[in-house]
Amino acid sequence: MPARSADDQKIASKQACRQLALVQPRSDDTLITLGDYVDRGGSTAQVLDRLLSLANDHRLIALRGNHDLLMLAARTNHSAFEKWIEMGGDTAMASYGLPVNQASLNSIAAEHWNFLEQTLPFYDE
Repeated sequence: MPARSADDQKIASKQACRQLALVQPRSDDTLITLGDYVDRGGSTAQVLDRLLSLANDHRLIALRGNHDLLMLAARTNHSAFEKWIEMGGDTAMASYGLPVNQASLNSIAAEHWNFLEQTLPFYDE
């Protein structure tokens, strides 16, 4: 079972889909993604959907990036929310069709929050 990695925040992009098609991961492959799935995320919702789909078909090891940490913190901490917005959280919220306010974070799908909460700070095999 070889390990394969994918670049941050580009999982839903056409380029990443082409790269995955070239690699042709098998169901027994381990896929390692490098975090920052919500990094200035104009396609954050689609990226997380794609990662969830990959996790259903492969062993996915999702590493956590600083933008992912900020989004998680933004749910419960207003100053973290403001910092996340300054660092591109507004475009991430737009990918969900949500207004830019902290209360709107409650409208993000629970499976997306669960995915982000389960990301790893590091991986060592």
